[in-house]
Amino acid sequence: MSDTIKVVVKQISDSASEAYCRQHGVLMDTPHDREGEDKGPMGSELLLIAFGGCFMSSLLAVIRAKNADVSDISINLTGEIGKAPSRFIHIRIEISAKYRERKLIERLVVLAEQGCVVANTLKKAIDLTFSIV
Repeated sequence: MSDTIKVVVKQISDSASEAYCRQHGVLMDTPHDREGEDKGPMGSELLLIAFGGCFMSSLLAVIRAKNADVSDISINLTGEIGKAPSRFIHIRIEISAKYRERKLIERLVVLAEQGCVVANTLKKAIDLTFSIV
């Protein structure tokens, strides 16, 4: 049996919507230069945010499980958009952190990638590059 996740997205203006999951709401909109009201991030930006959040959760879980000495983690995600149809064609994920052993952080990143639902979903559709900076 598979787990399911449900969200609801409702229009709130000519260009904006709000998504709900459990008790949380997220505003989404397009920037002014795209005829939006800029009330929140675009859906494409939220996809990168969701990816970063999912990967961070996986990485933190692996760090706890391994009792690893890793802290001050920051993840930068950069998505390259292709044309016809408009879509992400490459996402670069750069991880920075304080750690003692390079080999350990590299292994933790691999384990986190393997446990990240969003990474596992996207890597069959687009090129993902993970790097430690």
